[in-house]
Amino acid sequence: MIRQSLSRFLISASLCVAATASSAFPDAGLRFRDDGAATQAKGLQQRFQQLGGERGADGPARAARLSVEVSRVVGLLDLSRPAIPKAANVCSELLGPWYSAGPPLLDTNAAQVDARTRAARGLTLGCWNTVNAHLLANKDVIVAGMLGWIATWSAKEAIGAARGWCTGYGAQDNWWPLRSFYPDDLINAVIAGCTARAGAVLAKTAEARIQTAIAAAERTDRTLEAMVAAKWLPMPDLRIGDPALARTMKERYEAAVLPIRRQVTDEIVEKLEEAYGGKTVADKLIRTARQACNEVWSKTLFSSRDDGMRAIDASCKSMEAAFVKRACKAALDKAGIETLGGPKLMGVPRANGTLGPVDYNTMVCAAAIDGFAVTTSTPWFGSPSIMIGPARGGPSATMKLRRTSREGGIEIWAIGDLEGKIPLTTASDLVGCLATTLDRNDPTPIVRGLGFATGAVVTLADLMSGSSLTTFACRDAKLRWLETAS
Repeated sequence: MIRQSLSRFLISASLCVAATASSAFPDAGLRFRDDGAATQAKGLQQRFQQLGGERGADGPARAARLSVEVSRVVGLLDLSRPAIPKAANVCSELLGPWYSAGPPLLDTNAAQVDARTRAARGLTLGCWNTVNAHLLANKDVIVAGMLGWIATWSAKEAIGAARGWCTGYGAQDNWWPLRSFYPDDLINAVIAGCTARAGAVLAKTAEARIQTAIAAAERTDRTLEAMVAAKWLPMPDLRIGDPALARTMKERYEAAVLPIRRQVTDEIVEKLEEAYGGKTVADKLIRTARQACNEVWSKTLFSSRDDGMRAIDASCKSMEAAFVKRACKAALDKAGIETLGGPKLMGVPRANGTLGPVDYNTMVCAAAIDGFAVTTSTPWFGSPSIMIGPARGGPSATMKLRRTSREGGIEIWAIGDLEGKIPLTTASDLVGCLATTLDRNDPTPIVRGLGFATGAVVTLADLMSGSSLTTFACRDAKLRWLETAS
């Protein structure tokens, strides 16, 4: 009587442990390949349940003979999805009342345990060994399942190192919750197999991301505006945590996008070269090119890493410098103060009645840079004169010159009244406006570099002392004057 009570207590205790484990970790219970396998497992469960309710002397022997069926059903487990089945959960669900997870039966206590408990203990240990052996023998199936799981999750998450995916919290939480429930040799083998093959899976995910990024870049319009809006197509964040893989993807992206950047850069530079050409006087195309270059320059201040912007900016500066030198040389050869003969200095009446200095050669150079042509006329009889107007035609102004002396007896050319209907009404206003370019640059160093004489540095404020004309009004007047060109 005591022995039967003890047996029932041990079996009940083991069932409570199994029920608790199954409830706590339902994801590691019975899961089979298909409905047919699940039906076979259900039938085996029912047979163990029936034998558990019988109290015949042959019950333990009949239950023990079902161990072959246990091995067959264990072989039908689905190992391709998380989590890896735990031997305790599988066996407790299959064996039911014949599951016993007590201590090993030693010689000192075996005689005190009845045949039913001894049979349950043998079935349980045999089931555990069968499950663990089956898992280890089919580790490649588990690894394949993990790789599929990694492919799915890596498409949504940041791509880290292969081993991190195979050993991190995600793998632990999904595939082997509470590692102590699994044999070490099984988990070590699974991790090794996963790590060896996960790199290819992650590389495939990275490949999909890089292809998407490249396709988006290729759809971008090949215009300066589109490139600036897209910040010259920097590589987007592909969320690749593996340094080696990230470096490879970066090289792939740059190699694919570089031709797009170069195409836009080359086309813009080509248009700039067409605008400047070999011209010696600025025209509307050059003014438009300068406007575009100024926009590029302003953007490079805040986007210095944009190779395309820097290349265009460098081309703008190079072509503008070449044009300025070429335009000044042509203008000064044609109408520099040296062509007038006589004094090498010039003055113009100021608004307050005094005579102010004029850097004539710098004015001629600046006029050509802005699109004006300056010519001189030196008749056999009478005073020479200067004609200024848009290079492409339009209203022009004439100013006659006369010889005079300034303090110290130094002879100079004095500019007379302005003749002609142009937006600027006095000689001092005209000379002051032309002395500085539309971009407010002083070409005096260019003139000197070309070997031509320059006078005193004259500012617009100096020339227009007492005048109501502002620098903005001067700029507006020159632009309106250029717009009248035919």
